Amino acid sequence: MDPRGLITAMRTLTAVPLGGRDAARFSDSLFWFPLVGFFLGVVLLFIGKAWNGVVGDDWPGGGAVIFLTAQILLTRGLHMDGLADWADGLGGSRDRETRLAIMKDHHLGSFGVIAMVVDILAKWVVLERLLASAGLGVIVPVSVVSRAAMVSLMTNLPYARSGQGMARPFMDDLSHGKEAAAALFAVCLCLLFGPLGIGLFAAGWCITRILGPAFRKGFGGITGDLLGATNEMMEILLLWLCASLGNLVLPYLGWVWLWP
Repeated sequence: MDPRGLITAMRTLTAVPLGGRDAARFSDSLFWFPLVGFFLGVVLLFIGKAWNGVVGDDWPGGGAVIFLTAQILLTRGLHMDGLADWADGLGGSRDRETRLAIMKDHHLGSFGVIAMVVDILAKWVVLERLLASAGLGVIVPVSVVSRAAMVSLMTNLPYARSGQGMARPFMDDLSHGKEAAAALFAVCLCLLFGPLGIGLFAAGWCITRILGPAFRKGFGGITGDLLGATNEMMEILLLWLCASLGNLVLPYLGWVWLWP
């Protein structure tokens, strides 16, 4: 795998300033998407650990706000923006081309605002619970799985737009071999987190199998906005799953030293 792909992946998915040259083919960066998710998850986890270390576990709501702010800054709010555009397109029309046109419009509509508010509230509630139950370690495998899901959708769906877009360069020269390599890498990273890590990967795979046909039917394929929406929906669903099951699943999370 082209190591320059890691630079491209980091520049695409994070706000971390990196020097060096991009990969000759952007599709070579997809192998590194799960590792970028791992990096983001670890950084966010230690922000949560730092909060609990300074403030204690008496104010998990404050820690959730700090966590969310850090996540938005680290990702430039890119995925949340995609979720808002998806909501505007889905709610604004039943016609595919009109939906795509709405998503490309830089103005934020009412459906997008609602989606962003629900997204932030849902994450705040679940993060507050995970901080209070010392279960924030799940953010790392969840971040890995959500980025691996993007690779799967780019591989198995056509690009929905006729012209260029942010996701289009990553889909050139893309193959199922590259998808398999990224998925295997994601599995290896999830293995570090014990049975729960593998369970989250399996749950993410099932969610991806649902989102793929839905995007094909509703939009004719995939776009950069839909990839961002995928990341947000995947994170919310998997984090809610862990928070709702609580002590039934958290003891099966490996690397307990990572817990806040």
